[in-house]
Amino acid sequence: MASLRTSSFSFTQHCKYDVFLSFRGEDTRSVFISNLNGFLCDKGINTFMDEKLPIGEEIPAELLEAIESSRVSIVVFSKNYASSTWCLDELVKILKCKKKGQFVLPIFYEINPSVVRRQKRKFGKALVKHEQEFDMNKVQIWRVALEKAGKLRGRHYKKGYPQYQFIQEIFEDISPFVAYTFNIGKMKDDYSLLHELNGNKKNWKIKARVTRLWDVYNFKNEDFMSLDMVLLDEQGNHIHARIKDAFVHQFKESLQAGNIYYIKNFGVIPYQNDYKIVTNEHMINFCATTIVKRAGSDDLSIPEYKFEFVPFEHLSGRCDKNVHLTDVIGRVSTIFPVYEKDKNGKPLKRRIVEIEDKRKRKIQITLWGDLAESITEDVCMERSKSTILIITSTTVKSFINRLSLSSTSATKVYIDLDNQKNYIHWDFDEVVKNKRTIHEIIKFLEQSKSQKAIFYCMAVVKKVNAANGWHYISCTDCPKKAKTIRSTFWCESCKNEFSSPTIRYRLELHVKDESGSTIFVVFDKEAEKIVRIPATQVYTTEIKDEDDDEEDVVPKPIKNLLGKTYMFQIKINPKQLIKKKKINPKQNFTAIHVFEDHAYKQLHHEQKEKNQILPLKRGIDVDVEIEREVPKAKRNGKLTESEASANEEEDVDDKNEEKEKCRERRI
Repeated sequence: MASLRTSSFSFTQHCKYDVFLSFRGEDTRSVFISNLNGFLCDKGINTFMDEKLPIGEEIPAELLEAIESSRVSIVVFSKNYASSTWCLDELVKILKCKKKGQFVLPIFYEINPSVVRRQKRKFGKALVKHEQEFDMNKVQIWRVALEKAGKLRGRHYKKGYPQYQFIQEIFEDISPFVAYTFNIGKMKDDYSLLHELNGNKKNWKIKARVTRLWDVYNFKNEDFMSLDMVLLDEQGNHIHARIKDAFVHQFKESLQAGNIYYIKNFGVIPYQNDYKIVTNEHMINFCATTIVKRAGSDDLSIPEYKFEFVPFEHLSGRCDKNVHLTDVIGRVSTIFPVYEKDKNGKPLKRRIVEIEDKRKRKIQITLWGDLAESITEDVCMERSKSTILIITSTTVKSFINRLSLSSTSATKVYIDLDNQKNYIHWDFDEVVKNKRTIHEIIKFLEQSKSQKAIFYCMAVVKKVNAANGWHYISCTDCPKKAKTIRSTFWCESCKNEFSSPTIRYRLELHVKDESGSTIFVVFDKEAEKIVRIPATQVYTTEIKDEDDDEEDVVPKPIKNLLGKTYMFQIKINPKQLIKKKKINPKQNFTAIHVFEDHAYKQLHHEQKEKNQILPLKRGIDVDVEIEREVPKAKRNGKLTESEASANEEEDVDDKNEEKEKCRERRI
């Protein structure tokens, strides 16, 4: 092939098209040709198809010119190819161009090459019919062309062979002869955000991080069903994506949780399953022609994680419902040993973990299978350390008026994630009670003399003030600002001198709500929580382009805050008292906590659900009994209340086993 490419250089250097596709439309256009053309186009290969040319008996001059202007011709021989005089004329022209250096690749689509070479079956019948309608010399030219093409080295597609693999092999055959570039630049400039996806369009392109990745099995026969994932984009939108069994080995090696990818050509369908993994009305289905390309470098603007935490007091609204799976966060209070329970003749591991929220409310979570060993007793041994646990995609159950959670195939466990403590939820009732508009906060500050207060305000970020910078240099041991003394730094608070300071956020956010506008200043970890990237990392990786305006010194990850809505927790300090009687809309307020608005909306929705549901009666405080080989002791001939409860719970679990498996299979 190398020598052929050298000899064909003079032919191909001025070609208009990379590939000319010759095919019989009624046999292959809707499936094979469509997939082949889409795959080649995604690789940056310029193809020509006759789909827009007028139908007629004579082959148009435009078609002949396209053949002459192509580096490669792919001829797809199918059962009815010879019945088209257009196809036969194309073939004659293609073979003439082959003599001038054009590379020709025949594809024998579900037919044997000998059928083409010897004109058997439908090929023979078609040519006999042509002899009755056309000049014998012309038909003879077609016969010779078919015989020559049937002797060329090509590829034979047999029914049942994976089509995507066959198309990849075609691409490998022609790639030395085309000046293709799979330049991802176009995808960088032209991709959609996840909230824009819908089923009305087919050629979507997205850029997203794979935040979670898991296998889905059929719980009845344990057959592998799909590879599922959660994708997250630069604006914090996320969506559930699925790769069905037939396509998994095409993508599994190239996908890894945590990486960012450009993804093209996938299906977008309404979310049909129960137990939603994330809040999105749609989900993504990968197909044979889906293109996945890893981004060249990690994009700091795309968060590493996103969770939809449900406060413990709102779990009852999801009890025994099949709409959403539930994410929770809390400090580990108790961890029980792993034990095995026989399920359908096979041992199944189980561990119960108890976590508590900031109000000391507790919930028990049952981790099944391999998840049972994802957290160990060691995390609770060191009492000086609070272990924060995030557990995703659980189901909420109730037994004897006591709520508990259970893991699913989609569950992931995160232990002491970076800044994990920042995710712990605030109380909904407290937010509602102290929620104020910007105007009301300024009015309070104007009228108050010495009163301290904490308010919550939901506002949109309109601008990031760059005049005072977006960061400050601080002490390595505390968040206080450091002073520069020659080549070293000094912390007045710690009385400490050091050479390498810490970079911390100080963001002046111009915010606006329906009542007015003001400036909220967000520091350090709270700013990092919404930017989702450490300040030091932004400082060291954000290099200013020469073409940027001098005034534009705000890095891209921080610019991504613009237009987003947050709930700010504002602390009113007497030192901030406004001396003037007139309200100052430019007054600065320090935001001690910041939360994304979707979390507040979710809480508001679930609070309404909770109000519509009768509250659960306080159940007996029964510890979960771990199955033991030692028979349970009896008290006066009867089981104790806790032992009876444990036995009854196991009986219920066994009775509902099949029902639970069917539910999880849909996840």
